[in-house]
Amino acid sequence: MDAAPPAAGRVVAPSAATARPRPRFTGLSARPGSAGGSAAAPPAGGSGDATAIVPQKAPRPRRRFISQIPPSIADDPELQSALGALPSNYNFEVPKTIWRLQQLKASAVALQFPEGLLMYATTIADILERFAGVSAVIMGDVTYGACCVDDISAAALGCQLLVHYGHSCLVPVDQMETDVLYVFVEIAIDTAHLVDSLRLAFTSAPFGPATRLALCGTIQFAGSLHAVRAALEPHLASVTVPQCKPLSAGETLGCTSPKLHDVDAVAFVADGRFHPESVMISNPSVPLYRYDPYSKQLTLEVYEHARMHELRRAAVATAARARSWGIVLGTLGRQGSPAVLGHVQRMLAARRMPFVTVLLSEVFPAKLAAFGEVEAWVQICCPRLSVDWGHAFPVPLLSPYEAEVALGASEWLSTYPMDYYSKAGGTWANYALEHDRKASRERCCKRAAAVEAAEGGCGQGGCGQGGCGQGATPSPPPSPPASPPSSPRASGEASGCLAGGGGYSLVDDGVRHGGGLLERCCALERRCFAKHEAMDLPAETRGRGALLICAIAAPAWPDLGSIAAAGDGRPPPPQVAGYLVLQRSSLAASVAKLVVAPAHRRQGLGRRLLERALQIAREGRAQLCSLNVDTSNEPALTLYRGVGFRVASTRRDYYCVGRDAYAMEVSLAEQ
Repeated sequence: MDAAPPAAGRVVAPSAATARPRPRFTGLSARPGSAGGSAAAPPAGGSGDATAIVPQKAPRPRRRFISQIPPSIADDPELQSALGALPSNYNFEVPKTIWRLQQLKASAVALQFPEGLLMYATTIADILERFAGVSAVIMGDVTYGACCVDDISAAALGCQLLVHYGHSCLVPVDQMETDVLYVFVEIAIDTAHLVDSLRLAFTSAPFGPATRLALCGTIQFAGSLHAVRAALEPHLASVTVPQCKPLSAGETLGCTSPKLHDVDAVAFVADGRFHPESVMISNPSVPLYRYDPYSKQLTLEVYEHARMHELRRAAVATAARARSWGIVLGTLGRQGSPAVLGHVQRMLAARRMPFVTVLLSEVFPAKLAAFGEVEAWVQICCPRLSVDWGHAFPVPLLSPYEAEVALGASEWLSTYPMDYYSKAGGTWANYALEHDRKASRERCCKRAAAVEAAEGGCGQGGCGQGGCGQGATPSPPPSPPASPPSSPRASGEASGCLAGGGGYSLVDDGVRHGGGLLERCCALERRCFAKHEAMDLPAETRGRGALLICAIAAPAWPDLGSIAAAGDGRPPPPQVAGYLVLQRSSLAASVAKLVVAPAHRRQGLGRRLLERALQIAREGRAQLCSLNVDTSNEPALTLYRGVGFRVASTRRDYYCVGRDAYAMEVSLAEQ
């Protein structure tokens, strides 16, 4: 490629002389003339009729956003003076952070930086301590990416907010142990220079005006890609900013990148090769040009796909013959996925393969070599660890995808997948469990709809929003349900059922008992709560420590499944009057949901469900039981206080903006 004029940057020409690369096949310089780069030769593009009528896209309406940061913070001259110690083209969003700390009334904040931004940590900590009145904790563990967000350590240190710099929101904030604020640290670059460089490079030979270009980058530069696209669209056939959900448009991770279709070339904005390599691995036939915003150079990057596939297939073949396995779960922040761990463990157990599970924050060859009896490892940390450095380990170090191939659960793909955090990823990806949950939820919703149709709808009037079933408007007491024919199986003495008074019986494990209890609970959940507030009961009750305690408006039957399948002359299917979801761990338990049908309220059923849940938690040696409740739900607060719960803290905006929650606890050791 001819060099562009100096004013628009320069394109580094390929070198004719290339040396044999070292075993690590990543991180190579641009050598489009080498054997490894021949496959990435750019296409000549197509030709089109200049007079053809091309449909124009309707202009998007401009959106206006009003800053919520009060002027007392945003326009504080002393704060602006203090921010002068930070680079002016780096957006650390310090005023937003101060405002968030004030909203939380926080006393301590944890700051987490990648290595490249750690030099600014002390300056930002000083500013936050001065203007927000908090104690700042700088977390020094290495941070490779957004998967390393360490909310668990921040919560253990007593910090009310964790500020994670340099990465996007990869782990949902509602799954965090403490409040988390992601600061992308957007970097202002010379977009005019970038536009000129790309325009000159892709409108001239070997490309042309018919070129279809895709723009990608790291999160720091993703915001600039949309302006670049608008400036390039008049000069090229198409300019796209691809998206791999749940990532932002144009954003790419080292383990997750979009699959590109109908694209002639990729322009990637980044100062390193790690992220562009992800796009090259998942799109081996599309040439990639990397623009370095600091050196202002545009280079053609290459990747030795054949060498990578050769090394990884050899490792998979060796692991397929292994007689003992090891699994590494990464503990560096949220890097390791328990769902993927369970998936790998189930695969090995199904094949009767002995394995050991090891928790490590970082994986080194010497550490794994200490486990001499392990013949193959599966690391659930970062797929690129296997791809980039797997050859440095004494035994095969596989990614979850490679483990599936070695164990015969998947086929080797001609294009190595880079979909570890993609919602469209394979069974080896982080969202595989989410796919299973969605399918299970859909099946349960269909069965719940069938239950509602068979029973003629709710039949109990409006359900309102009383999550605990203790609404302010009392409902008339129901007539006592008819007793089933006397039978030795209806005594309520079997395990899992408690014969109760007042015409109700409690079933300790509604999921295992069957009889359509889970579906009936789902139907009641859908009637009592709006769609955005309803709990995903199939997902919440499938965990190891989850328990669905059901109250049925009939005497207890030990075999509900047989009753549901029975014909005429047998008791009718049980009517669910309420339920409670209990989550249990080794030392603690929590009430995730308590619902009582409107027609069965004011009968003490909510208290009975709570008391039974606390009894089960106490029998499991739990020391503490907790729950969250709307601060305005006085009937629920009265109920919870009546069984010993006390307010431990207030969670601001827990349900939505303006709806707070009390975090309530009860000590089981004192009872």
